[in-house]
Amino acid sequence: MHTIKLYHLGYYCPWCESTQAFLQAYCARHHMPFSSVDIQTQKAQVDGLVVFPFNTAVDGTIITGSPVFKSNVEDLFQCTRIHTQVEDKVLPNGTLDAAALLSEDNINDSVSVCTDKALFNCRKKQWFTGNSNNIIGFIGYKNNSPTAILETMKSEACAFTGIIQNDYTATILCCYSNPDDYDYKYDLLEKSIATIKARGMSELEAIVGEHSYYPNGTLQQFEDYGFVRCKELGTTYLLHRGHDSLWLVKKTL
Repeated sequence: MHTIKLYHLGYYCPWCESTQAFLQAYCARHHMPFSSVDIQTQKAQVDGLVVFPFNTAVDGTIITGSPVFKSNVEDLFQCTRIHTQVEDKVLPNGTLDAAALLSEDNINDSVSVCTDKALFNCRKKQWFTGNSNNIIGFIGYKNNSPTAILETMKSEACAFTGIIQNDYTATILCCYSNPDDYDYKYDLLEKSIATIKARGMSELEAIVGEHSYYPNGTLQQFEDYGFVRCKELGTTYLLHRGHDSLWLVKKTL
C-alpha cells in the first residue's frame, strides 16, 4: 500500500485543487493514506525539493509537479521504470498586442490561460487577495484574448525550496504561453520588467526544465532571455512524458 502526500503553495494554481480532489478520492477508494500540506501556512518536513506550485509525493519521495488525473495516476507508481527524456519543441517568439497587471478584476483571464478556459470555479482569486502584497503578475493578450501569464512572488515570501530568498529578488511562480503556434513568454517578460523594477525588485529567478516547457520554459529559452544558471536542482518526472533536469536561473534587471 502506498502513501500519497501533496505539498502545495496554497491554492495559487487551479490545477492544484483538481489534483487534490482527485487524489483524495482515489486514495479513499484504494484505502491509501493521503494528506495535503500547504507549505505557506504549515510547517512540515518536506520529502524533497518543492519547486512546483503543487508537488505529489509517493512513499516519502516527491515524484512530480504534474496535474494528476484518472488517465495518468498509475504513472505515479511506474516512474522509476521509465527512462524517457522529455524533449519539448521550442516555438518561435510571438508579439502580444497588450499586457495588463494582474488584479482581482482580471484574475479569471489568468485562470483561462493556465487551464485553457476551464476550472474557473477555483480559489485562485481568494489566494491572490490574501497574497497580493507579495505578488507581481501580468497577463498578455493577443487578438483580445488572454494568451500568456507571468506571475512572480517576492522571494522572501515564497515557500519554494532551493531558491534564493532576499528582499530584492522576485521568484517566477508561473510563466506560461497557451497557443501552439507562437511562444509569447519573452514578449510578456519584456513588457513587465519596468513594473517589476518599480516594485523594488532588481533580480528575477525561475525554476526551469532543461528540455521541458514545464515548469516555466526550457533552460535554453531562459538563457536566451538573459538569465544565467545558478544551480541544478535535481530531476523531476512529468507524468506520461518522462524525466527532466531542473535548474534555478536568475536575471539582473
